[in-house]
Order: sequence, then structure tokens, then C-alpha cells
Amino acid sequence: MTRNICAPAIVFLVFSLSSCSNLFTTNYFTRFDGPPSASDISYNPDDPKGYLDDLGEAMDSSRFFDDLNESDRDTLTNNLEDIYTDPSADPETVQEAALLAAELQLNGTSAGTTVNNVVDIFVSDSSGSAFEDPGVLLEGIIPESAAGDAGAIASILEDLVTAGNAYEAYGNSVSGGSDVSGEVAQNAAVAILVSTIVSSGSGGSTEDNIDALAAAIAGGSGSTNAIFESGGSFNGAGTAMTDAAAEGSALDSILSSSGFAGAF
Repeated sequence: MTRNICAPAIVFLVFSLSSCSNLFTTNYFTRFDGPPSASDISYNPDDPKGYLDDLGEAMDSSRFFDDLNESDRDTLTNNLEDIYTDPSADPETVQEAALLAAELQLNGTSAGTTVNNVVDIFVSDSSGSAFEDPGVLLEGIIPESAAGDAGAIASILEDLVTAGNAYEAYGNSVSGGSDVSGEVAQNAAVAILVSTIVSSGSGGSTEDNIDALAAAIAGGSGSTNAIFESGGSFNGAGTAMTDAAAEGSALDSILSSSGFAGAF
């Protein structure tokens, strides 16, 4: 069973999330002494919970992200992926690791700005059609600072794909009765749908699909629309987006647990 966009639910979602439209630019937990740097946080595969506690505490401070370089971000993401993909990990550990991994891709990055732009889409398109049309969605969420820049767009897409993978793991571990925040639901919806669009491409790898998609978006609406049309290299994206929100999917679990089950 697939889910269609429900306008009343979208409107409810807008009001619920509009106050979070700048989700990754404000942090009220900055410690006066500053957090440890990424390189100071040791990863012991035999003690994943200790690692999650230390990293989570550090990430509570905006200073942590101010000093975070891309190499350290990649290392932390890989460590967290090891944790949330471990088949022996309990659901709580999977969820904590997955949310931290997703936040690493969105906090202080252009991908975070992209996620925030989804609120504007909800406001301007309460019918929800943007979430059935991959071209409209992508053109609506890519920030102006990256417009026409294929390299910058590719970087955003790469971060969203990584975040989407983490949210997929999170959603697959969420059970009935879980309490998922509206912020997580918003972020997960964008990241998972964008990741799904990328995966629908006919390129030989995720990287190839990202590059092709970024080039099309940078070329403007004409080239973007062309790749999603019949015969285009991403012509299955629309159907893939619908399937990604189908009943029983990871995204459906997240939306249902956040109270937004009718949004998709």
C-alpha cells in the first residue's frame, strides 16, 4: 500500500515545523569550557555506548561543529555507521548512532540549509505535489548559494544520501509506540527522498548518479526536468519516491511515530 500526499496533514506539518526552520543554526547547550575535539573522542568497537555518550555530549555544543573538519566528519560518520549497521546492536543503540550520523551530515553544512528549505516548500505548495515530483523538490530545496554550481550541489547530495542511509536504519529500528520528534521527521523525509532519487539513476554507482543529478540541477529546470521524463536517466524517480514512503517503509515508520502518518 502506498501513501499519497494529504493536504491537511501537510498544513499541520508546516505549523509544527515552521518554528524549526533554522534547525541547525542555534544551539543552547554550548558549554563554557568548550567540547572535546573529534580527534579527542576515542572509538572502541567493544564499547559503542560509551562512544555514543561522549560524542553526543560533544555534539551538544555548536563549538564542536565550528572546529570540525571534513576528515574528522568522515571518520566519525564511518564509526557511527559501524555501530548502527551492527546486526547485534540493540534498537536503542542503532537509533542513537543513526541520529548522530545524520546530524553530522546536516549540522553546519549546506545540506542542513537544504533540509531547512523544505518548510518553505510546504508553505508554498500545501497540496504536496512537490513531494511527488523529484524535479520540483530538488529545485525547491537546493540553496541559492549553490545554484548553478554542480560541485556544490553534488556535495549537498552526497551529504543527504549519507544522512538518508542513517535515517533508513533509524526508521527500520523504530517500533510502534516510539516517540519521534517533528524535527527528525522533517530531516528524515528530505534525506530519504533525496537518497531515493539518487538511487533511481541509471549510473553505475552512487557517485555517478550524484554527479549526473548535480549537473542537471545546475543546468536549470529544463535539464532537471529532462532527466526525470520518460527515457531520462532518472525516469523512475517519481515511483521510487512513492515506494519510499509506502506503508511499512522506514520513512513511514518515522512519520507514523512522529504523528505525521498522513503526510505522505
